Amino acid sequence: MSEKMVHFPETRWSEEICSTEGPSAFCLRRDVPVYFKVPTNRFLVYYVYHAPQTRKTLTFERIDNVPALSPRWGIHRRFLSGFEFEPIHFEGFHFEGFHKDLRYLRLDDSSLEDIHLSGSSLISAFSRDGYLIQRARRAKSEEDGTEVPATEKTRDAALKKVEFREAILIGRAKWEAAVSKAKQVMKFGRGALPSCAPRDFIESVSVRESDFYLRAVDVQSLKNERLQNLELVHYPFEHKETMPGIYWMFQAAYEHNHRLKGSEVGIKPWLEARAPDDTFSNKRILTAEKFVWLKLDRRKGGKPRGVFDLAALDDWTSREPYEFTFCSHGLSYILAIADWWAEVRRRKPLTPKSELARQLIKPGGFSPTEAGHLVFLIGGSNLTPDELASFEGFLKDLELSEAKQSKLSQL
Repeated sequence: MSEKMVHFPETRWSEEICSTEGPSAFCLRRDVPVYFKVPTNRFLVYYVYHAPQTRKTLTFERIDNVPALSPRWGIHRRFLSGFEFEPIHFEGFHFEGFHKDLRYLRLDDSSLEDIHLSGSSLISAFSRDGYLIQRARRAKSEEDGTEVPATEKTRDAALKKVEFREAILIGRAKWEAAVSKAKQVMKFGRGALPSCAPRDFIESVSVRESDFYLRAVDVQSLKNERLQNLELVHYPFEHKETMPGIYWMFQAAYEHNHRLKGSEVGIKPWLEARAPDDTFSNKRILTAEKFVWLKLDRRKGGKPRGVFDLAALDDWTSREPYEFTFCSHGLSYILAIADWWAEVRRRKPLTPKSELARQLIKPGGFSPTEAGHLVFLIGGSNLTPDELASFEGFLKDLELSEAKQSKLSQL
């Protein structure tokens, strides 16, 4: 997946990331990378790259009377035939020049401090890292060497991180004017040749917080971090970290059934926005949403499902820890079974999840489909093939047993 940038005004900073601290102070304290997008209509980027000062030696060996370069540097052997070579020593590599695709440049700490204290900073040079835009290139045909269009896959632009010693902003208009004048002088031989040294055309840009760009992955991480710290109501169970889906169902129940007085609107997007990625699939989140509702008609949805009787919890546990005014009876059952499963796994870590699925069916009262979704939310993964076979055998036996009981009751 290619890197993406998010413009600061699009981050909803105070609402979704930090309401007590501005982005410059926050990113400086947390060392979050902040980038400036170069306006290419005003500036060119002149950058300096210097490889580490590592001493390397290239040596040559003779194969079939033709010296071969090791390691390979793409030099054809026929150009080396008949020559003797001495070892060549390299100590680092230096390069500087314009980079037309270097678009995002990272601000250093002093610039962020300046922006935090005064609201803006005049910047002409950057010294951390940046991102260039990788664009599609026209490829060469292997048959005749002619250019062929890029494929659909390579046509999309992508961002690539680059390291450099220094990147300098060059005033585009003045630089291009100087180059144009120099060409005229060289062509006609009249007038003084102007300076075309790039560093003679350095210009500064005023950067404010509204100019910030952050990596999309950092923005999402910060939003998730804040949401996970926004606990609406204390969660009185120890499986918050291992069962995030159940935790967020509990929080959603408090939000919608207590603070919003029983609203069933917006539960699904609320869960999607707050729960960590991959907590809910499209189908699992519908099951989660259903049990967040304070009232649920179990007669709807196909084959009749079990009725959640809180008093029945006392038959195999105590119902008191799982009764909340903002939780449906179904969610109370889920919390009780989640607590039971956490204790089972604590005592016997290798207990198969088919046991959890059975508990959800009976005495839980959930349908097989609901049980499958809840196994993931409570157990952390789907049933394995062996666990699924065991569970299906249990369902078949249960169906036969219920059919037999039904016939006996009709006698």
